[in-house]
Amino acid sequence: SVMGPLSAEERKVDQVILGADLFEKKPSFLTLSFNFALSTLTILLLTLTLLGVTPPGYLILTLIFNFIVLGRYNLQLQKIVERSDRLIRFLSVFSKSIHKIQQQFFSNVILKEKRESLQKEAGKELKRLQQIVYLLDTRANILWPLVNMVLVVDLYTGWLLKSWLAKNKNALIVWLEALNEFEVLISLASFQELREDLDFPTVVEQSGVWEGEEVRHPLLFPNQGVSNNFIFTNQLNLVTGSNMSGKSTFLRTVGLNTLMAWVGLPVAASRLHISRFQLFSSMRTRDDLSSGASSFYAELKRIQ
Repeated sequence: SVMGPLSAEERKVDQVILGADLFEKKPSFLTLSFNFALSTLTILLLTLTLLGVTPPGYLILTLIFNFIVLGRYNLQLQKIVERSDRLIRFLSVFSKSIHKIQQQFFSNVILKEKRESLQKEAGKELKRLQQIVYLLDTRANILWPLVNMVLVVDLYTGWLLKSWLAKNKNALIVWLEALNEFEVLISLASFQELREDLDFPTVVEQSGVWEGEEVRHPLLFPNQGVSNNFIFTNQLNLVTGSNMSGKSTFLRTVGLNTLMAWVGLPVAASRLHISRFQLFSSMRTRDDLSSGASSFYAELKRIQ
């Protein structure tokens, strides 16, 4: 597994992205039977009033009651509607990606497990959530208050959303974890496909081994970067040189190739034997290797 399970903080961020953080406390919308009875009674009284069977007073009292009930839950629904646009766009991509993954056949065990975590119900349930959010979005229609007063659609929508979250809130984060890992693996595979000039390293069990030949910066064109041999064996290496001679670029070359080797990517070296390391980095200035602006030059510009 490239990513592993999400941390508690990452899960919180994902809940914010999905809008699920709006429901840390589940909304207490009324039951479906009550909503159905209220809308049925309103429609019946409206029909009888128009036919002249009952006086308008009964309908007016019912509409006032509907208005009071709807007002009690309006703030909860309004908070959802304000973020529905972002939720719809995200879920549109999310559900399509899940559908594509479910249609693929994988021979790799890890990919099979990740696809299985995206249950068949995932795509169906996400489409259902999209429909609920679209229904919420229609509240901006100018005729909505009149329709809502009679049919109390807000109560139905709130109940549907509450039911969906009770069933799928935890599963939604699981689906997101699986999709995130697929995106990482696709990105790594795409990089490998595009960079045919790179070679895979050899990972060794011995600690503190970093032996590379013709190591170059992986983000520079082959004809632009300078290759170097480098051997590190549990010792302190001091990199010296004049200003703008490439010291920072060399440190980044070692660091980037180390990171690429650990995540399973090919590296920019003719040969690299590497073991596990703790990698630290601290770069405050913004240089530009493509235009020849070194860290020293960027530091001078920052001082100016």
